[in-house]
Amino acid sequence: MWLIKLWMKWTIKRAAYRILQGRYIDRNHPQRGRFSRQQVDRFLEQTWRNLDVMEPKAELDQLTNLGNRQNVFMSVASLAGYRALLDDGIEPAYATELFSDIGWRVYVALFQPLRFLARLRYRDEPQKQVNFILRAFMRYPFSEPGYQGEASEEADHFRTDWTRCAPLEYVKIHGREGELAFFFNTWCMYDWALAQIMTADGWYEREHTLSDGDEVCDMRWYAGTAKEYS
Repeated sequence: MWLIKLWMKWTIKRAAYRILQGRYIDRNHPQRGRFSRQQVDRFLEQTWRNLDVMEPKAELDQLTNLGNRQNVFMSVASLAGYRALLDDGIEPAYATELFSDIGWRVYVALFQPLRFLARLRYRDEPQKQVNFILRAFMRYPFSEPGYQGEASEEADHFRTDWTRCAPLEYVKIHGREGELAFFFNTWCMYDWALAQIMTADGWYEREHTLSDGDEVCDMRWYAGTAKEYS
């Protein structure tokens, strides 16, 4: 696990420099200027300090498999980074946007090798590419017991109905006011973009979400004609 932590911290650091440098510190008050490298350094230092305090509460050693430990660690790191932005005077909605962009970079870095393998194996079969990726995800890192639910391959889509999400449970138990909304607006919003890069014209549907108070995340993943979202 220590190697995964090291890699993930390096990936967050790399993403933070790419995402934050040059962005407005306060998009409503441009006179505050933009993030410099030194300010990104300060953000990362505060993130690691937050992480050192927060991680023991996650009790990672009590989780029974590596994938669950990885994702819960990432949820802790996400909150640590979000709090660091808030501590620097950034308003919550903009802090959510900034860390969402950082987290997306980390997510894509984890996803790229799997996408390559799916396209290599099922070159002209986009739905099979999607199914291959999601089946692999359900083995690592979205696996039992930290994640629980049902999945099936339907005629035109892959269905996953999650009833338990270990990273979300950490946020519910240890998160501060507003951090459940942060989780919903970052982690739970990545799925639409993920579907789009799984395969050409990939798209995604979900009517219910655990982090929004529902009892299930009813995910539907398609590789057909892309759907327009209003």
